[in-house]
Amino acid sequence: MNNSKKYILIIGANGSLGSNITNYLIKKKKNVIAFTRKKSDISRIKNQKEYLQIVEFNKSNLKKYFRERKITHVFNCIVSYDRNNKSNNLKKIITANIELPILMMELANKYKSIFINFDSYYSKFKQINKNLAYYTITKKNLNLWLNYVSKEILIINFIVEHVYGDTKLNNKF
Repeated sequence: MNNSKKYILIIGANGSLGSNITNYLIKKKKNVIAFTRKKSDISRIKNQKEYLQIVEFNKSNLKKYFRERKITHVFNCIVSYDRNNKSNNLKKIITANIELPILMMELANKYKSIFINFDSYYSKFKQINKNLAYYTITKKNLNLWLNYVSKEILIINFIVEHVYGDTKLNNKF
């Protein structure tokens, strides 16, 4: 692999927002590394071969990709919801919505990459959405961390009002 190439790393590239961003960047002939979870449906991005590397996520290979490639931008599109607070899997939600983005942010800082976060509409409000309480609280918590460390690293934080599109799954909202 040519180490002089520049790459954009996207976590959550297989989701609705992430896949649209990934496909857009590939159309613009940008080299994209898409980290996905083991059991993720990659059908929205798998046909993009020339500029895309799809990599199964784990913490050790994330660090490896930063060391071995020139990653200029890190896009955090990963999100875990808990609709109606039914899953009782708070650790999974905290890992996806707080721990992984913070790890990415730390690596982006270490390797001088720009960190781009896609925040939640709910971060704008003081109240917690009772049907998405775990999600809302974790996204607000990440937002606090991003604001705190933004003096050390270039962070771009987009607040997504609502994601529309033909790739949206019917069971999301």
